[in-house]
Amino acid sequence: MASATIVGGNSVNLSLSAREAVIAKDALAALSSQFSSSTVMSSPLTPPPSSPDSLDVYNIDSRYYDEVSVPPDAEAVVITGNKGVEIDGNGNAQLLVGGRGNDTINVGGGDATVLGGMGDDLIRLNNPGKPGGNVHISMAAGNDTVKMWGGNATVVDARGGDRIEIIAGNNTVNASGNTVQGPDFFIKGGENLINTTGGDFTVAGGNSDVTVAGRSASVLKTGGTLDITLEGSNNGHYSLTGDMTIHQTATGNYHMALDGNDTVYLGAGNDTITQLQSATVYGGSGKLNYTGGTGADSVVAGSGRSTILGGGGFDTIIGGSGMMKADGGDGGDLLIGGSYRDTLTGGAGGDIFRFASTASGGTHIVTDFVQGEDKIDLSGGGYSLADISQTSVKAGSTVIKLQDGTQIVLKNFTNLSGSDIV
Repeated sequence: MASATIVGGNSVNLSLSAREAVIAKDALAALSSQFSSSTVMSSPLTPPPSSPDSLDVYNIDSRYYDEVSVPPDAEAVVITGNKGVEIDGNGNAQLLVGGRGNDTINVGGGDATVLGGMGDDLIRLNNPGKPGGNVHISMAAGNDTVKMWGGNATVVDARGGDRIEIIAGNNTVNASGNTVQGPDFFIKGGENLINTTGGDFTVAGGNSDVTVAGRSASVLKTGGTLDITLEGSNNGHYSLTGDMTIHQTATGNYHMALDGNDTVYLGAGNDTITQLQSATVYGGSGKLNYTGGTGADSVVAGSGRSTILGGGGFDTIIGGSGMMKADGGDGGDLLIGGSYRDTLTGGAGGDIFRFASTASGGTHIVTDFVQGEDKIDLSGGGYSLADISQTSVKAGSTVIKLQDGTQIVLKNFTNLSGSDIV
């Protein structure tokens, strides 16, 4: 067990990891510099001295208390022992230290340093109706949970078994050293900023999870793949940087700006996605607006209306059961018609327009077929040339009819030859 000496020769015992003991000693030293004397008390029922020059520290044995309400004028509370205790902050105490047990620490507002100690702790930051402060939180040992209702928190040494919940209010989490090592995050509040470098939140490690149910969040992921879930019915704006697997389970309208190699599963909400690199996207029942980046994208439209721009790279765009408008963008692309009405534009480069027998019956318009460069692919979708029932030219466009009712319209193209179809 570590100890720390404060002004006047007094000392307090610290049931902490080596990392937390250093933080606690630093915090006590900073407090000591503000006072000319100190008093260490062992009972929360003992009132602190009335002198404003005295640093008042409560060093409490958890064996004798289930709940500790921090006296109004106390500056620090340190819990020792193996039993869990609930600590109710006073909005003034600048150091709250849990013991070896499973503690509940309620920060009462104001500025504070909170050290969970060795157990599985619950740290509640700024309960509703109380002002938010700047709180420094260490979650170095145990499987801890931090719940925030407002304020600014610096979180250090979060581990794989920890969880941070942003529940309400406008919150900012600053991760010490610009990384948070592997906890799970649940974000439900208002305008939330999880901030490490340049306004982003970094999750380091390979098996982290983030759940977002608020209106906005900015997430930066380094190393491994982050599993992130967007839920709730609010309209959200999210900036997501790094390699991620994203599950959108919400019914609201979501806007995502992505920069990484991502896999996205969409639900019933209406989604707008902008990708700077590459992504695999599976559409849901809501509307989808997707703009691809420089990499190769794979986008599978769902049952809602979809507008898809592939961007650079070899993109694969697959129609679903809803109406789709797709543009492959720069480079050669593969565009596959769905079972409804699709408008397909290949863009620059040699493109393949594929039509599958498993999605029959749709009417599809190809807007920019270039002979000698682009191809109509029937064989890749389970058709053959024998499935063509009729070809004709109407209003300056070629119409290819298949026996199952599928129609392919080559807009402003009239010179179809056998070499155009594979």
